[in-house]
Amino acid sequence: MDSTEKRLHTLEEVERKVSSFESELKKLWLVVDDRNRKLGDQVAKVEEKTESIDFALNQVNSKVSELEKQRNNLQDEIVYLQSQSMRNNLVFSGIPETRTGTFEDAEITLRSFLQEKMKLAKEEAA
Repeated sequence: MDSTEKRLHTLEEVERKVSSFESELKKLWLVVDDRNRKLGDQVAKVEEKTESIDFALNQVNSKVSELEKQRNNLQDEIVYLQSQSMRNNLVFSGIPETRTGTFEDAEITLRSFLQEKMKLAKEEAA
């Protein structure tokens, strides 16, 4: 009988250990499930933020493209206006430059150049 009691006691001990193991295993599964759920929530938040950032980036890229087009149009307009303003300008060479002077001094110098060097009459140079 002693042998039967030992076996019975051993079986009870094994049963207790298995029960304890099952309990610990359930706790581990709860922890794993909880962490898995939290990670799923975090992944969902990251995906939402990524989509939001992607949308904002597309808006910024669109705005940058629009601003670049406007800048190019303005540069073209500036070049056109500069060429239009210079179209009717006359360029004279061979006139010595003075260090200082006003618009009136430049006009007098140009009139005398036209009369003396270009041999234009005084009335035509006026």
